[in-house]
Parts: sequence; structure tokens; C-alpha cells
Amino acid sequence: MTRYELFELLERAQTEKWEKLDLSECFVQELPPELGQLTSLTTLNLYRNELRTLPPEIAQLRSLKVLNLRRNKLHTLPLEITQLPSLDNLC
Repeated sequence: MTRYELFELLERAQTEKWEKLDLSECFVQELPPELGQLTSLTTLNLYRNELRTLPPEIAQLRSLKVLNLRRNKLHTLPLEITQLPSLDNLC
């Protein structure tokens, strides 16, 4: 997925107030700060991408319950993960 396609998808998800976003196996290397605008998300699937970090704006996803980070290149999780009060499934 190109950066442009990712921005378009995030914009659509925000406009339509998506609760679930599946970006699995999209070869995403970096998530833009705009991700934090998806406050309706309850499920974010980032399985099998190229992520090395997560943007601090992830803390704005206060409704997020499920976050799948498997098979990425993350060595540590950002402290912002602890600011997700609804998160009950982190894998």
C-alpha cells in the first residue's frame, strides 16, 4: 500500500467512523499521525507489516479494544499504549 493509499483509507475511515480497520499484510512501514483521528476504532489489525514504531497519536484511540501488532519489526512498545483504557487484547 502506498502512502497516498494509506492516507485516503484513513480519511475514509474517519469520515465514515469505522470501528474496525484491517491493514494486515499491506507492507506499511510507518503510520501517520492522522491515525489518532480515528476515535471510533475498536479494532486495529496491523498484522504482518514493516512497522518499527507507532506514532504517539495512537493514545487518542480511546475506544480501541483490540490491537494486533504481530509480525512487525517493533522492538519496544511506546508508552502511549498504556493510555488506551479500553484495550483488552494486545497481540
